[in-house]
Amino acid sequence: MKKEKKKNAKYNYYDLITEAGFAAYFLLENYYEVLDLDDDRRILADVKKNKKQPTTKNENFLQASVFGQIASFFISIVKQGIETADTLKNQINKNLMKFVMDEKEEKKIRKEIQYRELLREGLRFFAQNSAHIEVVRNKQVEKVYFHLHPFCHTLPKEIKNDFNDSVNRVSVQSKVNGLMECSDQIIKVMKHEHSLKLFFNKYKVLAMFANHVTLWQDLSFTIALIVNFFILTSYSSDYGNEEDPIEKRLQNPRLFLIDSINAKPILQTLGVIMLISTIFVVLFYLFKKAPLVIQKVWNDAEKNGSQSKKKGLISRLLSLFLRLILVFFGILQSIEIVYYILYLIMAALAVAIHPFFFAFHLTETILRYPTLKNVLRAFWDPRKALGLALVLFIVLEYIASLVGFAAFYQDYEGNCQTTYDCFMYTFDYTFKANGGIGGQLDGIYERPGNKLEGKFLSKFFLAGSYGVGRFLFDNLINLFLVVVMISIVAGNLKNKLKK
Repeated sequence: MKKEKKKNAKYNYYDLITEAGFAAYFLLENYYEVLDLDDDRRILADVKKNKKQPTTKNENFLQASVFGQIASFFISIVKQGIETADTLKNQINKNLMKFVMDEKEEKKIRKEIQYRELLREGLRFFAQNSAHIEVVRNKQVEKVYFHLHPFCHTLPKEIKNDFNDSVNRVSVQSKVNGLMECSDQIIKVMKHEHSLKLFFNKYKVLAMFANHVTLWQDLSFTIALIVNFFILTSYSSDYGNEEDPIEKRLQNPRLFLIDSINAKPILQTLGVIMLISTIFVVLFYLFKKAPLVIQKVWNDAEKNGSQSKKKGLISRLLSLFLRLILVFFGILQSIEIVYYILYLIMAALAVAIHPFFFAFHLTETILRYPTLKNVLRAFWDPRKALGLALVLFIVLEYIASLVGFAAFYQDYEGNCQTTYDCFMYTFDYTFKANGGIGGQLDGIYERPGNKLEGKFLSKFFLAGSYGVGRFLFDNLINLFLVVVMISIVAGNLKNKLKK
């Protein structure tokens, strides 16, 4: 008990010091705006300048390129070595000062240097862990300062982009409501990212690879583009064994169709490099995403089965098994996790079986470019409306095929012997033929032997030399199934893309 009290007292003391430090820093911020700065306050100005210093477009372009990221990866290795050398250098300088200076002068200089370093470090800490908002109060703009938790610095950029893309922008209130609805999940993501940051800070070697995930992503995507370009320009049926046409077409690539250059070892080498970079990408992605999905599903299962703790051992084991099943299905419901697992599997299949599996990796363009994401969302978000439109389309096709089976079966030229055949043929050629199914059938003019003599329908469907029935049949199908239905679907997609 005494140890716990001492521990709590120690934490309370540090909390008080930290809170007082933030209050003092906020006062300095206010004075910083209205007063001239002396030497000590210039330190605050330098800290603020470093905090707000933006990166230029050229820097962003260089960092975004694969070569720039490879350079930054090796630079980080060099920096790690320089930091180690600086530590040794400082230790040597301290030892030399003991021999060169008097003890009093050494203490005085050391205290002054230590004061400056502590002041700069403290101001940097409070500057990096604080923020402000501007509010209108009594018709005046007022700055309100507040401190940030350490995990607030680890919000991933893709979370910001996803929120900006998906939030309802009808009004300010709708945007605020959208932020509040997803705030709990965003906080969980930031805490998880912060725990990963602390983990990688302990293991510097892993951190060097984890901090350059975009390098492995860009390297993997670049190689995928190169490999697929080589595939496009290397395979032909002119090479290989004449007796085995499959082996002839798939197993003997020639780079740019030049007989003397075998493309297979080139594709294999690039494939192995891509597989290694893909392993890094998938592992670090699962490190970031999978624990959050598992935790969410597990917590939901615990809430639903909270009474299982009171049951026996068999019931608990059964509950654990059911939770594991729910976790598995929860992971499968995460489209991005499933996609990256398939990404790794396809890379392995491409290396082990055939390079054609690398074609799957070109789908990464959807994840890389938000515009393509919005195009897919334009199809996915109104999926219920599009699904119902498809049902209506099938119903109208079915009705049209029944009319064709009953009255115009001769015009189908043997492709309407059963209602099923008639339906499939009508459905298939609605968009293939020019003008719908009417463009595929025989002409609408009366032909010998095509009359339904003595039948009641013959007066309507085959009146004179111009078939009124075929005229209505062809044009109504073209109007409702081709023009109207496509307009409905296109209108939905256009409205969604605008939003």
